[in-house]
Amino acid sequence: MGEQFEEILEQLDVNIYMTDINTHRILFMNQKMKKEYGVENPEGQLCWQVLQEGAKGVCKVCKIPELMRLGKENQVICWRENNSKVKRTFENFDSLVRWGGRLVHMQQSYDITNILQLSESASKDSLCGVWNREKGKSMLAECAENLEEGHSWLVALLDVDNLKTVNDTYGHQEGDFLLQRLCQVIQGQLQKTDFMFRLSGDEFVVVMKDVPEKEGVKRFRAW
Repeated sequence: MGEQFEEILEQLDVNIYMTDINTHRILFMNQKMKKEYGVENPEGQLCWQVLQEGAKGVCKVCKIPELMRLGKENQVICWRENNSKVKRTFENFDSLVRWGGRLVHMQQSYDITNILQLSESASKDSLCGVWNREKGKSMLAECAENLEEGHSWLVALLDVDNLKTVNDTYGHQEGDFLLQRLCQVIQGQLQKTDFMFRLSGDEFVVVMKDVPEKEGVKRFRAW
């Protein structure tokens, strides 16, 4: 049964590996995953040493403890991982399965890096490189829905003065450069929790977390 199971796993177009739930040593890894991670004989090695860059112990995101608490075979935990070794993003599906007569941990891992890049590209304004109107409004709505007590969002509408004059006098190429440079300057001042999107031609929305109104006005004037 074990050999037949392995043959099936080798035919699937997905990264798959199995580990001992107690020792975290790799019991099986299909050829697709071996090629992805550049390893030939990972069996018997500790999973974090093979799959993570510079890891010193069991990964903080390891799902084995959670699966053991659930206490059910074939119960699946789905989660997303930005892998430090291969620098790719994966959608992982972890579960406990019977293999070789014992209970082991199995992970099926799908590389979604290219899909995410295409999705992000489609959500960006092609000229300015910031989020486009649709994506920005969606992010703003999400901020409002998930606002935590004690926190706030400062939302500011910015527009570029005399853009038409720049276009008419120096040409649209210079006007485009002005918008691009403006976005570069503003984005360089934003924190990781903040974001900016293009609302229309010369109108932009900047959203900043936990910034008092007076501080926000001060920043906008500096820009």
